[in-house]
Amino acid sequence: MAFRPFTLICGLALLASCAGLPVDDEQKEDAVLSVINQAAQNQVEEQIQEEESTKEGTGSTRALCYIKMSGPGSTMRDVGQGFCRNGYLRGWDRKGIRSQADCNAVCISERDCTYVAWYKDHTCSRYGDTSCNLNGDRNHRVFKKESRCTDLPANTWFKDKDRGGPTHPLNLHECNNRRHQWNSHCGVDSAQFKLPGIFEPGQVVGLWNVGHQRFMRMNAGESMDVHPDKRPDGTMPASWVWEKFQIVYLDRGEVAFWSPQWKKFVRGQPRNWHLDKSALRYDGTLPAVWDWERFKIQNVGSSDQGRVALWNPKHRRFPRVDGHRLQLSPSPHNRVEAWQRWEQWKIVPAGPAPGRTCVVNRGTEGYWNPIEYVNGGIDFTYETGVTEGRSTERETGWENSVEVSITAGYEFKAFGNEASVEITAANTHTRSASRTVARSFEMSSTTGKTFRFDRGGQVWQFSYTVMDTCGTAVVATTPMVQTNNAHEPPCCLPGDAKVPNRQHGKNVCVAGRPVLPLPGCI
Repeated sequence: MAFRPFTLICGLALLASCAGLPVDDEQKEDAVLSVINQAAQNQVEEQIQEEESTKEGTGSTRALCYIKMSGPGSTMRDVGQGFCRNGYLRGWDRKGIRSQADCNAVCISERDCTYVAWYKDHTCSRYGDTSCNLNGDRNHRVFKKESRCTDLPANTWFKDKDRGGPTHPLNLHECNNRRHQWNSHCGVDSAQFKLPGIFEPGQVVGLWNVGHQRFMRMNAGESMDVHPDKRPDGTMPASWVWEKFQIVYLDRGEVAFWSPQWKKFVRGQPRNWHLDKSALRYDGTLPAVWDWERFKIQNVGSSDQGRVALWNPKHRRFPRVDGHRLQLSPSPHNRVEAWQRWEQWKIVPAGPAPGRTCVVNRGTEGYWNPIEYVNGGIDFTYETGVTEGRSTERETGWENSVEVSITAGYEFKAFGNEASVEITAANTHTRSASRTVARSFEMSSTTGKTFRFDRGGQVWQFSYTVMDTCGTAVVATTPMVQTNNAHEPPCCLPGDAKVPNRQHGKNVCVAGRPVLPLPGCI
């Protein structure tokens, strides 16, 4: 099922009417965001249950979604007919006279403005008092400026799930939708989003064109083009360097793409509407006055397709592929529709962000680890989180990539034995396993925790061996079970035994659930 947040169907005000909620009061507008969050979460729950491709570039790669706001936003609320008898600041200056929206925008841009009275084609009068004494004049309409999202940390990344967002890892399309929802709710257009290991500041990516199945590249000439070889699977060979770009985050929710090979930015120029490259920028920073290099990420199609368009606000055009050339193309209403495949791209992770060198690249293996043989009624100590291979390179971003890898599927193996069974993304256990790993990371500590079994026996802790670009690491999770001895390993995945105290034997697992192909289990 495609994830289609309500904001793609209607704006915040219209959404309120869809949900049966008015928006003339801040508490009720907060209820609207709650409706958005719940709807988004429900649809993500349904989507993850379906089998989907996890190949890089398909749009299904997932991580925890982070949001950053530059500061509180403002919205304008209709308070009635007339103009204010008090607090006049300025007006009759031809600013904002064409529409009520233009007039409201003028007030939002002026720090001292608290009310506006709009008279079409005549004036947008601004007022600065905390109240407005209306006179009822029929030619004017008054709106009040109200601050929104004042409780959010300014210029600080926060986990979207911690503030009501979906609790599951999201893909780029879904996280970008959350950014739009925060913009709408807070009355701003500057929110930023990131997905660690997928789309974040400094992330190295490739830009794969949907229509032509080729990667954008910065070549040795003046104009940019695409690689002559098609890549139908959307993957990029590691040896390619002209096709790799580093993501640079800018203000106003915009991004730029910098070539580490050429030390230049992708840009759109108006001379012939081709994409070319900027002047040299050895440090990878974009001057504030450069606007040909700025782009905004727009979603196209459904979330499981992972397609985006790159909109240049300065030229109001989109990069597209025509043959081997890259052009800037206009599009009606500054949107790219599903049929415009030449303007659609998939963003393919091609390298880690600076400071993150460990990337999960060879999958994960889950197994029951025999941690201790205990007598009944005696406390024993255990640890969770990274128990082997802990380093600064395996922190938050790496943890997210582990959760994503497990959601995509892993191999359930027997400890010290080659017997195994593959757990695929179609198996709903991958979702709960990913949550368990996340909780284990949150509980991770160098000090041990204690647990007690009432009877004696072998204690098994479910763990994962994670294979990444730094080698291997072992992640111990919270599920623990007990069998009679070390020669009777658990046969089922965590939570799949019919009876909790019977983990080994034939027919001990819930029907239809994975079973280790070991003697004594099958």
